[in-house]
Amino acid sequence: MFFWICILLMVLSFFGYATINKGSNIKNVLYLFVGIMTLISGFRSHIGNDYDTYIMDFFQYSDYGDLIDIIEDLRREPTEAFLIYLLSGLGLEYQMLIFAYSVITFLLIIIILKDRFRSNYYLIFIGVITFALDYSMMWYSYSIIRQMVAELICLYSVKYLSNDESKSRFFFSVLLAMLFHYSAIVFILAYFVPRKMIKMKSFTIVLMITFAIYFF
Repeated sequence: MFFWICILLMVLSFFGYATINKGSNIKNVLYLFVGIMTLISGFRSHIGNDYDTYIMDFFQYSDYGDLIDIIEDLRREPTEAFLIYLLSGLGLEYQMLIFAYSVITFLLIIIILKDRFRSNYYLIFIGVITFALDYSMMWYSYSIIRQMVAELICLYSVKYLSNDESKSRFFFSVLLAMLFHYSAIVFILAYFVPRKMIKMKSFTIVLMITFAIYFF
């Protein structure tokens, strides 16, 4: 509980500052906030349902010298095997696996929000703060780590549904998401949504609202 109270106080402090000061330095404050949130998420201890599972995976497979052997024995998506192989090969500890996923998660959030709001860093900031204030979404990102990354990639891929020329990028994005969690294959069905019936901007907004309702 103390952990969540500290996050709440920090988020509200940044939110107050961003609301009062909407000047040019909001971009720097945004990245400072994201950096702090990434560090907090990456170096948390035993918070999240899958935390211990990832730690056990790291200890069990970090001594493997071959990436293929890790993929075969781990029997999950290859990105986790690759991260374990890479980080253990660099002599890093198990906590860096959690940190790596935290970096990927917040990086994707920033990429998605920048793509939607362009250079309006205040709205981007509000988007990140909304994520941080949503206990369910934060807990989800801590507990079902790979699925969260896969869903963020799928959410970003919506932009490629606007025209047929970008369909290869859409399928590549879904494939990339599947490298984090195989369940992302279901998102291929989004390609068959009639694009003439709805505008892509509206579709994206509806999808984001659906995510928000689910997490709340």
